[in-house]
Amino acid sequence: MITIEPKIYRYNTSLKWIEGHTGSLISSNKESIKVGCPPEFGGKPQYWSPEELLVASAELCIMTTFLDLCNRYHCPIVSYESRAEGFLHIIKGEFRFSRINILPVIEVSSSQDLEKSAEFMKQAARNCVVSRSLKTEVQVEPKLTMVDDQ
Repeated sequence: MITIEPKIYRYNTSLKWIEGHTGSLISSNKESIKVGCPPEFGGKPQYWSPEELLVASAELCIMTTFLDLCNRYHCPIVSYESRAEGFLHIIKGEFRFSRINILPVIEVSSSQDLEKSAEFMKQAARNCVVSRSLKTEVQVEPKLTMVDDQ
């Protein structure tokens, strides 16, 4: 009998406090980014907050999962852009995200690719590692269009 060992992936970051509510987020072979709490909690608006990074992580995971499926199954796209919005509430006396909405806009060049893209976006929404790991609901509402060949 063949047994398959589970594979474990590691992702490492480091954080260095700068001053006040700000720090520098670092990971190997990547540019550092300045981070801090959001302005409504005493931070500076020009720095990425944990809340924004959480929303961005879900948004990025949806995109990369979708693009991986497109690449794997030969479905070229013309363009991909998205917006995301996270809703933070006080729920049962605690701050929690109640929902993250991700709104991708995808352009393709054929009706066949339009159908494939719609299916791949559904699969990406189900299989995104980040959104599956969150307690909060992640809603993905894509807008798929076909580019005219005029």
